Amino acid sequence: MTPLLELEGLSIRLPTPAGPRTVVHEVDLAVQAGQIYGIAGESGSGKTMTMLSLLGLLPRGGSAHGGARFDGRDILGAGKKERQALRGRELSMVFQDPMTSLHPMLTVGKQLTEHARKHLGISKAEAARRAAQMLEEVRIPDGEAALRAYPHEFSGGMRQRIAIAIALMCEPQILIADEPTTALDVTVQAGILQLLDRLRREKGMAVVLITHDLGVMSSIAERISVMYAGRVIESGDARDVLKAPSHPYTRGLLGALPQPGDGAGSELRSIPGVPASPLDPPRGCAFHPRCALAVDACREGVPPLLRRGDHAAACIVTMAEEVAA
Repeated sequence: MTPLLELEGLSIRLPTPAGPRTVVHEVDLAVQAGQIYGIAGESGSGKTMTMLSLLGLLPRGGSAHGGARFDGRDILGAGKKERQALRGRELSMVFQDPMTSLHPMLTVGKQLTEHARKHLGISKAEAARRAAQMLEEVRIPDGEAALRAYPHEFSGGMRQRIAIAIALMCEPQILIADEPTTALDVTVQAGILQLLDRLRREKGMAVVLITHDLGVMSSIAERISVMYAGRVIESGDARDVLKAPSHPYTRGLLGALPQPGDGAGSELRSIPGVPASPLDPPRGCAFHPRCALAVDACREGVPPLLRRGDHAAACIVTMAEEVAA
């Protein structure tokens, strides 16, 4: 099948006080129509920046290079008007903090209908009707009354549902959900994930789910790419990656999750050290200063993604062990 979204060698450069620096390196991924694709990693790994580049929302002075195609069309080479027509209409994004992504001085109705009227060319009355219906689809009761309310009148979980409704107003083919469950309690998180999965099945759209929490991934994603220091270091079918991770970083992320057998007062596990800076990564494998398995070869060159069937990982140590086994 031809992917709905395909990235080939996507790299991103940003201006810094020390001059331009590449912060995302040669990312490859393919998202199929109707698929939930997870992108995982710690803060600063390049997850969000990769997706922002597709929408033309990089910081001032930033640039994206390589290949990026949406529904067969070149995104990076598109003009400003073409990119604006794509953004919010066919490719939409839910940002991670509903407390700040919604404008506090505008009604929910205004925020739902403004871009729909522009993209779809519909009347104010038709936009309001669609907006009320969309609010009810994301399980916000009394949609018509909610249109007249302001964001501060809703809980965090309800605000996130409103943000999702805004992103869905023009019925996009891909929804990018950037940490959609951040700062929400466990029960609300589950509700948001169930909502995304239901809307994906009912509308046939693809979802790109960005998160640092592999526990969230395990409940919804079909394929996963794990990023570290601006590079994809492991990818494959979600079940394979989560059940038998090959890269030590992926293993560390999974090991840091609370386990069912952990009792009260159990010590939380973490990956030692601090994330590598994408502006000044270590030589060789960027993860080697934090990795218990690192050998001299890990410090000499950036390891390529080594493939074992549909599962790929950028670790010369573990992949060699698996091949030998």
